[in-house]
Amino acid sequence: DNQDADAVWFGAFFEGVGCIKNGEFIVKFTPENSPMKKNYVCCAPRLRIDSQGNLWVLNFNYNEPTYNQLFCLPANKKFDPTVTIEDWTCYNVGSLQMAYSSEMCLVEEGGSVKYVLFADNIFKTKLVVIDVNNTPFDTSDDRQKIISNYVDQDGKSIDIGYIHRMEVDRDNRIWLGTNVGVSTINNVASVFTGELVFNHIKVPRNDGTNLADYLLDGIFVSAIAFDGSNRKWLGTTTSGVYLVSADGSEILKHFSKDNSDISDDLITGIACSTDDNKVFIGTKKGTFVYESDAMPSKSDYSNVYAYPNPVRPDYCGYI
Repeated sequence: DNQDADAVWFGAFFEGVGCIKNGEFIVKFTPENSPMKKNYVCCAPRLRIDSQGNLWVLNFNYNEPTYNQLFCLPANKKFDPTVTIEDWTCYNVGSLQMAYSSEMCLVEEGGSVKYVLFADNIFKTKLVVIDVNNTPFDTSDDRQKIISNYVDQDGKSIDIGYIHRMEVDRDNRIWLGTNVGVSTINNVASVFTGELVFNHIKVPRNDGTNLADYLLDGIFVSAIAFDGSNRKWLGTTTSGVYLVSADGSEILKHFSKDNSDISDDLITGIACSTDDNKVFIGTKKGTFVYESDAMPSKSDYSNVYAYPNPVRPDYCGYI
């Protein structure tokens, strides 16, 4: 939680949304105190907390698709034990159904949420874009668009079955990990003025032919994370982990069970530390940590000590 570093939120398959702090439940949201519904399960497949601390929740209920399934709770209510259903803002997505694997991301402008995107992932996924107009608790000025056909920058159709991961990088580009590779949305606002373009990232072959290949073409991308240099760490279900450049046009490293300590090429999750250079890689056989050559910048460099100082002309090594 960006308002309390010791508080960890999670969405459960059966039990709704919970928050744990110092090993104890401090709050729990269920159908009794939230708009989530329960039909055997009360499943929250994806949570997001925006820069203002507001909590966004998707709720899966396959057998009852006619109620709101996207909710937002104000930051000042998250830890309030007296929260009621009326404290939440509900977004009407019509008859659209959610799956237990539905995905969501938030795009912010000017310090508040401008767009909410989510993939329903029912059978063949639909992508929903909601313009909340920087007013997340006033739905009267919202716009909404549903996309079921995906067209790349060359006008070619991309046959996306599932959008498994959606993450927004430092340049406000939306990265989509799908069952057929990875794409980006560079200008989400275009969905309301024309056709939304899904940038099919190309990696030049650099063999003198001026040809390129699509990044991870046909590979199921299961995890996406960004390190301190805005490079992308991409996890797959069949071939381990790829580290690519900030724009995805260059594959920098590839880790698999054959060339690294990772014991399984099916990657379940990746997270880059916000404090140092560690990259956490989750697999079904355990979590592995890689120390990369990039780490987040600091807001204050007043206590930096540089060594060697001065740097002599004949010196070769790290500063």
